[in-house]
Parts: sequence; C-alpha cells; structure tokens
Amino acid sequence: MTTFPTHPELADACYDRGRKTGQECVEIAISLRGTWGGRLTNGGLSSSCEKIGYHAGSIDFLRGVFDVGTPVYQYQKTIHGFDRVRVWNLEDVRITSGETIGERLVTDEMKRN
Repeated sequence: MTTFPTHPELADACYDRGRKTGQECVEIAISLRGTWGGRLTNGGLSSSCEKIGYHAGSIDFLRGVFDVGTPVYQYQKTIHGFDRVRVWNLEDVRITSGETIGERLVTDEMKRN
C-alpha cells in the first residue's frame, strides 16, 4: 500500500481531470510547496491549492497531465535562489518531503515486501 493519500474510487476521475487540465494548459508549474498552477492556452492562468503527493488523487491528476504531453516545470531552491526545472516524467517530481515520487514508490514497495 502506497503512503500517498488515495481514494481508488476517485482515481479515474482525477486522472481524467489531469488530462483535461493538461489539454487546456500550455504548461504546468509546481511550486516549492508542492501546489500547482497552469498557464492556459487562452493566456489565462489556472491554480490550485492541491499539493502534489499530499492531497488524495494528486498523483493520478499529474499522471493525466504527463500523459497528454503538457510540459511540467518544478521550482527548486538552489544556492543562487530558485531554478525552474523541466520535469520529464512523473517519477522525477519532487514532493515536499524532498523525495521524488519514484523514490517514495520504491520505498513503499520495499516496505510491502
């Protein structure tokens, strides 16, 4: 069982919402605190208070965004301030604990075995 909060009955709906959001956005950005926002194709902005990896369904949502090919960027703290880094797949997204989603999934799998 993963330590990511999940509601299996909502997984498909969250994934579909991620696909729809991804299609409506030019790009998605994930803040230092893990919340996401998007720049819409019509020039507007979309934002959320959902933290990736913290709120239930947020991993399924982000999987949908990646599956439609929307560019995803994540802000990361560096010695020079902040960098905006392109994230190429779901497993490389950093969650607020500092781990990547991929690292957390491996840790969870090891705990199960």
